[in-house]
Amino acid sequence: MNGKIKIYSKANMLGQNLTLTVVFLLSVLLWLIISNSFVPGEFLLQLPFFRNAFSRIDFFIVKAVFFSLIGIISYVAFLPFSYGREIWFYENSKKTRLAPNRLFEYYSIKKSLRAINILFQVHIRKFFVSLLFLVPSFITAGCIVFSLQSGIGRKMLFVLLLSTILLTISGLFFAFIFKQRYFLATYLCYENEGCKVKEAIKLSTEIMENKCFETAFFKMSFAGWFLLCVFIFPVFYVYPFYRLSISSKAVFLLANIKNNA
Repeated sequence: MNGKIKIYSKANMLGQNLTLTVVFLLSVLLWLIISNSFVPGEFLLQLPFFRNAFSRIDFFIVKAVFFSLIGIISYVAFLPFSYGREIWFYENSKKTRLAPNRLFEYYSIKKSLRAINILFQVHIRKFFVSLLFLVPSFITAGCIVFSLQSGIGRKMLFVLLLSTILLTISGLFFAFIFKQRYFLATYLCYENEGCKVKEAIKLSTEIMENKCFETAFFKMSFAGWFLLCVFIFPVFYVYPFYRLSISSKAVFLLANIKNNA
């Protein structure tokens, strides 16, 4: 099935290479604009007004809080576009040709709130899943810090470092697999506007219960394609191919559920 999805996605790309390239470039451009929002923030902090206003507080704390706020605002500002991009590729996978300007459709007040709510709830769950699977590596990293302060042999340090690296890699790997439980939540919310986010997430976990490994390995199978970006295929070909394939996977999964219902 996964091979058929890739073939289907390649065929779907025919005749719309320019549109897909524009979508990719818009994604990169908006990401660069939002990710560089820290630059004007740094400039503002150097103004005498800000330094005088927070003169009684440690400037490091002020800087940390200020940049944290910028990071949160930047993240929230990108969510409507991220959701619009997910839906754009999802509709494209169903051969519904949408113009690139539809990527910004969810920046309206009403739609943006729902888009932010959907992605935030999905992302926060994924974040805590990652933290949970990385707990063992945090423990070994803490042991390294404690041991360095109290004195430790080279062999023991090497063992702890190796353990931390292996636990981090395995933790990220299994977290990635587990997070596929939420793969369909965004699309379920889109297909049924009256569906609450928690209900969509619950339904997604039920559907994906026995499909997490398959979906995770399907996504990882594109690693080789992205490596080829360096040598052969340009990224503006590989990225749309990957996104279309992932969206097509969701379309096929949801179609199977409807057919079996």
